[in-house]
Amino acid sequence: MELLAPGAEPRVALRYEFQAGRVERLRMLNTTSVKTRVAGAEGPAPASPELEFIAKLQIEALLPERRARRSLVFESLEVRPSATVSAALAAKIAERLSGLEQLRGTDVVDDRGVLHEANLDTSAVSSPELKAMVDAMTQSFGQMGAPFPEAPVGVGASWKTKSRITQGGVTITQIATYELLERTERGGKLALRLQQRVPRTKMATPNLPAGTRAELISLEATGQGQLEFELSRAIPRGQIESTSRMLMRTTLARETQDVEITTTVRVGFTPLD
Repeated sequence: MELLAPGAEPRVALRYEFQAGRVERLRMLNTTSVKTRVAGAEGPAPASPELEFIAKLQIEALLPERRARRSLVFESLEVRPSATVSAALAAKIAERLSGLEQLRGTDVVDDRGVLHEANLDTSAVSSPELKAMVDAMTQSFGQMGAPFPEAPVGVGASWKTKSRITQGGVTITQIATYELLERTERGGKLALRLQQRVPRTKMATPNLPAGTRAELISLEATGQGQLEFELSRAIPRGQIESTSRMLMRTTLARETQDVEITTTVRVGFTPLD
């Protein structure tokens, strides 16, 4: 983590307050829109329902170095119709995604909100489609957190983090920049900006015809959002919107085809307790 500006006086060291056994629940609403271009021509819009997850986060144990081990359980999933998904199709998608319910995971986070470990048990998920969605969910939960710098900060402070995320078999470099917009006695509000980039690399694409090779030519993404945090709570209130542009090239025998995919994801999360 790099502190870019300390902000105005008065400044304070922001730290979360962990309480062993504390349970929090949250609602996460995810909407996705996808546009494709195949060989330069506009392709069909994939079905993109609105997804609502209810999850429970519990502090299992307090650890040395001001850390805590937490458990995460996805309690329910609702698939809602959208512009590209009818009610009947939403019901079919919900049936396919039923394996996402009761997913369980653990993580270790310190009192600055910095994530040190994260594990999501996907042993019961066999579908590549579901595994890809689990990767996306893991990324969304990682972005939901509000990490703080070591040094005291005031309103106007900014800092950035750099991390690597594995999604769909591809390693993504992400830079997240935070700005402290407001501060209260027990919390505050942050602005968030995201940048993601992937270098040219080969791709594993199990759904393509046998013998097809796929290569990721480029992937760039940007995003922004706001997070309202309370130091006594692990779950902030907020929303993030991001847009990614991916260019993929497939080769079968001697024929190549370029596919452009533009994906916009909107994620909102709200504490329920």
